[in-house]
Amino acid sequence: MDKKHLRFLSLILFFLGIFFLLNSKTDITGAVIGLPDISSGFSSILGIVFIFVSLILFMTNRSDLETKIDVYDDGIDRKNKERNLAQHYFMSDYNGDFHINRAPISLGEFERQINSYRNEGEEEFVEIIEDQNSPALHRIVERGGNKVEIARAFLKVLEGEVERNYRLNTVERREIREPFRTYDGDITRDITKIFKKYNIDYEIRHGGHYKFKQPGGGVSVTASRTPSDIKTGLNIATEIIKMIEKNHENQFKDD
Repeated sequence: MDKKHLRFLSLILFFLGIFFLLNSKTDITGAVIGLPDISSGFSSILGIVFIFVSLILFMTNRSDLETKIDVYDDGIDRKNKERNLAQHYFMSDYNGDFHINRAPISLGEFERQINSYRNEGEEEFVEIIEDQNSPALHRIVERGGNKVEIARAFLKVLEGEVERNYRLNTVERREIREPFRTYDGDITRDITKIFKKYNIDYEIRHGGHYKFKQPGGGVSVTASRTPSDIKTGLNIATEIIKMIEKNHENQFKDD
């Protein structure tokens, strides 16, 4: 069943439940007021059942919707330092709030639409959109990874300016350090997985050093391909963590 129809059905059942509960009062003959063929007890039971089912439908619909909400970078022109992120960050429009065909919406179009609704006094509609999307976006932020700042950008439009913590959490920092504990100058498969998750590119510079960087980020890390001791890998990981955090901050502090 279409999700909009499911929401409509849950509302119908909810109001039916309220109706039966309100009409469970009996007159002197024991019949329900307005419903003479239904007993008071049966009306109360129907009311409770309808409300219970409506809540289940509503929560099922909400949970399913939130699992469908996602954000991504289209990857176009990533190496351009002047890249306009509003044109390349996208969020799924699974609920069809912006496009009839539910096509993903760019950050720029999302901001224009939300501002338009607010300027036209349709704040209630904005609140509905926020209620449908914000929880899933916050969960994306909590999970960490390369979608965090994209989700934050959409949250900023919905919720306004919020205090941001650009530091990676403990799990993320440990995740980055772990494959560098045995660093011997080679980019291993585990290191490659970390680079893919955090959108890090690397190249070999003149002199045989690695240069690690994030597309569009102003901060980079230079690392030796011939580590001098066992701590070299962990030191590189620490610098990569600092790079990620600083690039996140620089990228969005002026938005």
